[in-house]
Amino acid sequence: MRLALFDLDDTLLDGDCSDRWNLWMIEQGWISDAERFMARAEQMQQAYHAGKLKLEEYLAMTLAPLKGRRVVDVEKEVERFVDTHLQPRIFDQAWRCLESHRNAGDTLVLISASSHHLVAPIAAALGIEHVLAVELEVATSEEGRVYTGCRQRRALVPRRQGDPLSAVASRTRHHAKSYHLLLRLPQ
Repeated sequence: MRLALFDLDDTLLDGDCSDRWNLWMIEQGWISDAERFMARAEQMQQAYHAGKLKLEEYLAMTLAPLKGRRVVDVEKEVERFVDTHLQPRIFDQAWRCLESHRNAGDTLVLISASSHHLVAPIAAALGIEHVLAVELEVATSEEGRVYTGCRQRRALVPRRQGDPLSAVASRTRHHAKSYHLLLRLPQ
């Protein structure tokens, strides 16, 4: 089995899906103090590029607008967001590269430090079945399933027999050279 691992932001997608989602949440009125939020997001972006970003702080800020929102409502917004703001930003060469790997019989995996609720619908639009991303915590309330505004604290790699991602998790410690990391797109 050959795996083709793809990063999302600035690789398959022109831009950063989380940054664009932050702007979308502002447009939807989910963030009350947009100016302060964006200033803090810019500081965190600089920390990220300097290698000093604290993931927990970033997630606390960017997931706070989801706290208490019903999963089904957020999913509808994400679907609109992906359709209108992200699909048009997928690089043409990304489509060709993905198709080439599909034709070769490779198992495609999309990996991102962004939230699963954003990455999974993008992966579906790209025809990628497997996703590794930050999982969000969900609670059950009187209104149904709602986001808590936190990330889940569990392993992201499934452990089912025969799952290609489980195979990676079990083998990479000993046979890392047998997997190809494909992050660059052909010219």
